Amino acid sequence: MSDLNVLNVTPAPVGPLLPERVLLLRVGDERLAIESRHVRGVVPVTELTPVPRAPAHVEGIFHHLGRIVPLVDLRPALGLPRRPQPQAAALALLLEVPPWFVAADVDEVVGFEVSEPRPETRASAPGSEEVRSLAKGIVGRDGRDYTLLDAWRLMDTIRVG
Repeated sequence: MSDLNVLNVTPAPVGPLLPERVLLLRVGDERLAIESRHVRGVVPVTELTPVPRAPAHVEGIFHHLGRIVPLVDLRPALGLPRRPQPQAAALALLLEVPPWFVAADVDEVVGFEVSEPRPETRASAPGSEEVRSLAKGIVGRDGRDYTLLDAWRLMDTIRVG
């Protein structure tokens, strides 16, 4: 029997998250962070086309560099009230988490930060219970905590594909 057929794998202990570059942003009152590897840009949405029978969190679609991109409202997934009307000239965060490519309607982009996130604990993560359920860690900047979102859980929650 070959040594390759017998694997003795011991799970590594959970330790600190690796330093990474994240984009800090605000949606409603929630201060959030997303790993920069998922960020494809931030663009204003000037023309938005409604999509009949789309889920309520899909505000519409727009064209960006030859691609049709759905604009989604993250607020329901974050436990926040929906924006009353989709806004033209909204700030859209382009996110790519294969196989998904979406634009998320955000209120403010704070900037990039290179940080070593503190591992998420639901009790210590800032924000609503919905935000804590999507948390991967916590990033600090200027004395404020930003909840580092798990991009895969976020995409699964909004279920855009």
